[in-house]
Amino acid sequence: EDRRALELGRKVLREEKEKEKEKAEKAFGGKSRKRHRRPRRVYIAVAAVLVATLAVSVSAMGGPERMVRMVRQAVGDREVEKINSSDENLVIVEENEEEAYQKIADEFGVEPVRIVYHPNNLRFEKMICDKPYQIAELWYEIEGREVLYFVSASYKNSSMGIDVEDKIERTYTINENEENQIDVKEYKVEGATWPKFSAQFSYWGLDYFLVGELSEKDFELIINNLCF
Repeated sequence: EDRRALELGRKVLREEKEKEKEKAEKAFGGKSRKRHRRPRRVYIAVAAVLVATLAVSVSAMGGPERMVRMVRQAVGDREVEKINSSDENLVIVEENEEEAYQKIADEFGVEPVRIVYHPNNLRFEKMICDKPYQIAELWYEIEGREVLYFVSASYKNSSMGIDVEDKIERTYTINENEENQIDVKEYKVEGATWPKFSAQFSYWGLDYFLVGELSEKDFELIINNLCF
């Protein structure tokens, strides 16, 4: 039930394509001679549904707070719908981290940025890749706490648009103004033993988002040792 599709996004694109075709046929006597560019609002609608999918997945990490929220739930008069995706469209790899990254590379056509440093028994659990929507989740565990790493190749011109709803204590940037720039946030979580950190960046056409509750030292060791 954690899997949600982006069928609404596809539907919006199909509708816009049909409208463009009809306009072109009317303008040129029934024959389409000009290719029209899809309006920006179509891509915003698709991005909104993408965020809906991420919201369902990350909220499964536990805790009273809803870790990920939707940035936009509707575009114009269209409402976001969430539809279950068939398990046949999923690539699932358990325990074998090397195989998981290779599967992502095979599906996305790009070598993903890898987590290579594992502090304090950080252990890879599983990878779930939704092939039609080009989203992969890599789940790690560190001393009973989940660390989640998103990799997305879906609609590369759109931001992932995900955020953590806890209070932000500070933000900073690693590798500022460089190709592998990483934006980091630290959050204050009421009643939590460990601080929460997130990192977001883009590299070679893929978007990445890492979030988890762990020490600042361990988090920065993971980030500073990412394999680009």
